[in-house]
Amino acid sequence: MTIYREKKENIQNALTIAGSDSCGGAGIQADLKTFSALGLYGLSAITSLTAQNTMGVKKIYSVDPIFFKEQLVCLFEDIDISTVKIGMLENEKIIKIVFEVLEKYRPKFIVLDPVMFSKNGNLLIEKKDINNLKEFLLPIASIITPNILESAMLTNKKTAENEEEIMEQGEILKKICKRVLIKGGHYSKKDSSDWFFSKNKKIRFYAQRIKTKRKIHGTGCTFSSALASFRVYKKNWIDSVQSAKTWIQKCIIKSNFLKVGKGLKVLNHFYECW
Repeated sequence: MTIYREKKENIQNALTIAGSDSCGGAGIQADLKTFSALGLYGLSAITSLTAQNTMGVKKIYSVDPIFFKEQLVCLFEDIDISTVKIGMLENEKIIKIVFEVLEKYRPKFIVLDPVMFSKNGNLLIEKKDINNLKEFLLPIASIITPNILESAMLTNKKTAENEEEIMEQGEILKKICKRVLIKGGHYSKKDSSDWFFSKNKKIRFYAQRIKTKRKIHGTGCTFSSALASFRVYKKNWIDSVQSAKTWIQKCIIKSNFLKVGKGLKVLNHFYECW
């Protein structure tokens, strides 16, 4: 089994701030599996509860903001948190609490996955709260990881149909935040390229598209938590992105070993164990 840390004494703590997925394929469940698979100790602060399975989301229940803040604060008061992954944030109060707490405790790495759509294509966040994300969380994130649908929403543009439009949106977003990785999984059926933007770099990460019989649930959540994990061990974000892409491809390839549900497939986070 691959060991990403140097020795057991160096196990570090990773926090996911996201919604709960009752079928375990995405959300905090996928994040915690990722942290464990990559050698970190996982913590969670839950923003919302969902009733869902591989067929779709049935209902969403928002966590009380006061209780949500208690989750976050008690973790940071007690535990040295090395890296944070932020996923589904359902409303303005939750967004502002995340900003307030992270500004106070300032973890070293913050990966923001601006989740906006359910797997059924339904919008999970109100448009006014997209502006709250841009105002409060994009500037403090170490990197954001929108897909092309989310990138379009963040830039008030139409969904990119070519690389030139992806580059345009990346240039807009990098003026707001430190680093941007636009995920191209929804862009092309030929490959799974991602586009990285920072102050001084623009890089296209190419990966071969893996053919599966059914669409896979939880790739965005898993990738962003893998990126947050690898950054703890890698020297820079470029190496971390490449490592996360390589790792999640293996999770996809090995997903055929899992028989979960009648709808979307789920990733095999523990392919090295099972």
